[in-house]
Amino acid sequence: MSASKQNNYGNITIESLLERGQKDSTTRTVLVKQTIQRASNDLKENKPKSALKHANLALRFNPENPDAQLMAGKAALANQDYQTAIKYLKPLTTQKPEGEVFELLGVSQFFQGDYDAAKQNLRGALERDPDLWRANVILARIENNQGQTELADNLFAEAMNKTDKQALVYDHQGYALKKRGKLTDAVQAFETAQSLSNNVYGNHDTYRLAKAQSGAINSVIQNSTSSELGRLYRSLGREALNSGDKIQAIKFLKKAMMHFPKHDQETADLIGSVQLASQAR
Repeated sequence: MSASKQNNYGNITIESLLERGQKDSTTRTVLVKQTIQRASNDLKENKPKSALKHANLALRFNPENPDAQLMAGKAALANQDYQTAIKYLKPLTTQKPEGEVFELLGVSQFFQGDYDAAKQNLRGALERDPDLWRANVILARIENNQGQTELADNLFAEAMNKTDKQALVYDHQGYALKKRGKLTDAVQAFETAQSLSNNVYGNHDTYRLAKAQSGAINSVIQNSTSSELGRLYRSLGREALNSGDKIQAIKFLKKAMMHFPKHDQETADLIGSVQLASQAR
């Protein structure tokens, strides 16, 4: 019997458990509760793929269970599958209209780029539970992206006062400051997030990009892997292209190709778009 069939339930197959659940509602209720708890533990231990596996299993036991649907939405969000998260969370705003549901839905919509819907649901989350600090943080990101920087700063400050998980707040604030072009402030926010979380938060491509653009590119080069430098030069090339500097864009993108261990199609496509733009002139 394969390990995948056992799925950590000893020698009992998933198919056998499903059969039992179909025959006995009490058994089905217990199985749903157990698998939801396993998915919840997976998320706490930063195991998003395992969480998704257990959440999907809970749905197999009872597809109509709102707690199973909520966990499936959480697990999909943790795996950055925002479309699936929205699919599970949106119906719950009427079936289980709790602040957490609106918060998770708003966060998913933010990362999908649907700012208006995200803002509405995040505000709905805070109306139901003012202590939901993540709703503050993502609302701040949205207001920042829409040019409401003072409101964004106030929302970040409110989030800081609501949680002891300030590293994550500083990380999001770094993204907001980078978006405004305040590179030195962004780097400081990212590095604060790093120091508060032992590099769990803040140490990522956007941090390296902001630091390089702030004038510390040599430091970034010395402290980055080859793949990280490939992504850095690709981002620098993309931003140069967006600003209209095609010559600088090509220089950065060619450097990016040198650092990737194999052919990178995204970088190649950017180079192609620069060359096409140049030929069209």
